[in-house]
Amino acid sequence: MSHTTLSAARLNANRRNALKSTGPITEAGKSRVRLNAWKHGFRSESDAVSPDEADALATRRAEWASAFPTNADDGYQSWLVAQLTLASVRIDRCQAHQNHQALYEADRAASAWDLDRAADAAKLGARLSRDPDRVVSSLCRFSAGLDWLLMRWQSLADCLETAGSWDDSQRRLCLDLMQIPDEFRSSDFTMLSRLPLDELRDLVREQIDGLESIRDSSSRLDLANRSLAEVGLPTSESSELARLRRYESSLWRRFRSLEASYKAARPPAPCLDDAERDADEIDDLLTFSRMTAPEPEPEPEPTLPPGPRPERPTTRAVSSPEHRLSPSPIISSDPPILQNRKARRAQKSHRKARQT
Repeated sequence: MSHTTLSAARLNANRRNALKSTGPITEAGKSRVRLNAWKHGFRSESDAVSPDEADALATRRAEWASAFPTNADDGYQSWLVAQLTLASVRIDRCQAHQNHQALYEADRAASAWDLDRAADAAKLGARLSRDPDRVVSSLCRFSAGLDWLLMRWQSLADCLETAGSWDDSQRRLCLDLMQIPDEFRSSDFTMLSRLPLDELRDLVREQIDGLESIRDSSSRLDLANRSLAEVGLPTSESSELARLRRYESSLWRRFRSLEASYKAARPPAPCLDDAERDADEIDDLLTFSRMTAPEPEPEPEPTLPPGPRPERPTTRAVSSPEHRLSPSPIISSDPPILQNRKARRAQKSHRKARQT
């Protein structure tokens, strides 16, 4: 191995050139360089901020200042709040991208549905030789896939009409379209090479008729899938939309992790001494007892002491017949039962007086 010796002039020139290609030196230049490979930032764990999210980040910090207070002397806590706020802004951006992607796919379903399905069929058909069973089953699920299969069988039929037989590549294509496993390829390949032309035509016609029989039902299902996709409800999620949902899930995990770290880093609340704690517990118990205590019952009326039974007042005899016809009501301080008895007696005597 030969070593080239540099002269002193060449070495000094290389050093001077190296000083001119050191990249950005200022902080503003370094910040711009960090965004050279920037796409969306949803998977980035750095604090690099794109221009379209700088304003949203400043607004979010002002809005969440009271929800996530920080201590100026605690750098770790301030860093957690900054990263947490950045994660929340990126979650909003990721959700906005999902909405735009869903609208784009709905518009594309209304305008280019047939072209996209034909492209999907071609993409699946390219893997036919590697996994014929799965590819053919997938192609039979939509109209464009059936058209792709029918086109291949029709091409094989045309080859029979023009050449009268198939070559090896066409026989392999026939076995792939028939979903023949690899374990039986050798015997079936030999059988195809020995079949007469009429039997080969019957084989192709049978395969075409089978695909044609399910074409109508597949067309109806394809029309229903298109209608759902046009209103934003596709039956299968696109790869781009699924990728955005994975990004959002990753951002939510990062946000919750930062939030838990922030809560763990906050200083604990000041503890009360034993006297204050006991006073608070007593106040709570008194408040609870006042809330749950039943209402006091009314005090009973005072009863008279026992003594001799009071004498009954004597009633004055009524001498006037007018007074006898309209007796005055009986007023007494006796209990209601005695008053009722006296009233009945007075009514009875009044009736006897009227009869006489």
